[in-house]
Amino acid sequence: MIIEDDSSTKWTTETYAKYNDLKLANAIVKEVTEKIYQVKNTNLGGISMNTLLNGVAGILIQAIYTIVGVATTYLISVLVSYLNKKKQSEIIKIGADEYNSRVTVAKGIFYQVEQLFKLIPGSGELKATVFDKLLLAKFPTLTQSQLDHFRESVCGEINLQVTTLLAPVHDPVKDKANIKGEAESTPIVTDKSLPGKTQA
Repeated sequence: MIIEDDSSTKWTTETYAKYNDLKLANAIVKEVTEKIYQVKNTNLGGISMNTLLNGVAGILIQAIYTIVGVATTYLISVLVSYLNKKKQSEIIKIGADEYNSRVTVAKGIFYQVEQLFKLIPGSGELKATVFDKLLLAKFPTLTQSQLDHFRESVCGEINLQVTTLLAPVHDPVKDKANIKGEAESTPIVTDKSLPGKTQA
């Protein structure tokens, strides 16, 4: 069906319907935009709505960060608990002496692999593959889950050691003693010929 417009343009029914839909959508967008502008410029007892919205957004962002932080802490504690249980089951399965010898060999292999790939960034998956192959060469009876366990266990222990090494050393007793010692050993002499100046 063809509809003729005032400007003598021929439109199909489908085109006319789309045109009306676009006009309606534009009218709705314009109305919503005007209402948003009115809400933003509303003044509530000296506080603009825009300021209020910015404050609420800040609070929501902080709440999201807090929730993510709590969830991350919980997941880490669950992971540590899981790894400890897995370690205990491995110890029970193969015996403490055999487990300790395998862990010692796994640490040596870990350091060897780290040395091989120390200058190659982003080589985590390759390191894991090489670690598994070298450990499997030493202990051919290991399953994939045992290989994963030894790799995760050694990596976790090494990461904990690195974190401990990088932590700042702070001894409150020594720090206070050093501050007092420096203050007592460095007398301040006032030079009377230059008012307001001191010499150390």
